[in-house]
Amino acid sequence: MLLERWGNPPTRLHLFSLTLLDMIQLVRLSAVAYVGFLSFVFAFLFSHWLDKITPELDQSKPKWRTFIQVAFQFALIGALIYLSRGLIKKIPFPLDGVSGYDHRSLGELKALPLIVFIFMFFQERTQDKMKFLISSQSVIPTKF
Repeated sequence: MLLERWGNPPTRLHLFSLTLLDMIQLVRLSAVAYVGFLSFVFAFLFSHWLDKITPELDQSKPKWRTFIQVAFQFALIGALIYLSRGLIKKIPFPLDGVSGYDHRSLGELKALPLIVFIFMFFQERTQDKMKFLISSQSVIPTKF
C-alpha cells in the first residue's frame, strides 16, 4: 500500500499526503482492530461467566449426561455469541463517516469467528467434558 508507492517507509511529509483510498484503508484497519477489541471483551466476560455457572465434569455419571450437558452448553454459547454480535454492532465506531467510511459495511461485523475462538478458549469445563467424551471408546453415546 504505502510502501509500494514510495519504496521506503513513509515519513511525516508522506503521511500528510495520503489519498482518500489510503485514509479509508487506515480507518477500515482501525475498525477491524476496534471490532477485535470489543469481541475479546464481550467473549472473555461472557465465557468466564458461563464457565462459572456450568457444572464440572463428573466421570461417575453416564456419558450420555455429559454429552447432553455439552450440547446445551454449545446452545447457550451460540445464543451468547448471537447477542454479543448484536451488541457489538450497536456500539458506535468513533471514526464512522471519516473519509466517507461506513462502519455498517464492515464484513467482520457479520461473521465474528474471533468471538467463537475466545469463547471456546476460556471454556475450561466444556473442554474437559469434550476431552472426556473423545477419549472414551465412542464419542456419541450408544447406551441411554
